[in-house]
Amino acid sequence: MQSVISAKATWEIAKGMIVQYAGVPVGEAARLLTGYASQHRVRLTDTAHALVTRTMEPAAVLEAPTRG
Repeated sequence: MQSVISAKATWEIAKGMIVQYAGVPVGEAARLLTGYASQHRVRLTDTAHALVTRTMEPAAVLEAPTRG
């Protein structure tokens, strides 16, 4: 249960980082993070963790191609 809470908190922090960095609404930040994870074939939790631990720059999420 603790890991679920931790993953949820990490997800929320990562979304907040994208909101702050890019000036987008929370829903758009979630879409960008999900799109990045999908395009790079990595787990969403790993993407969020990389942002929060600063092993990935927020710009990487914005540079990922999106499907429209």
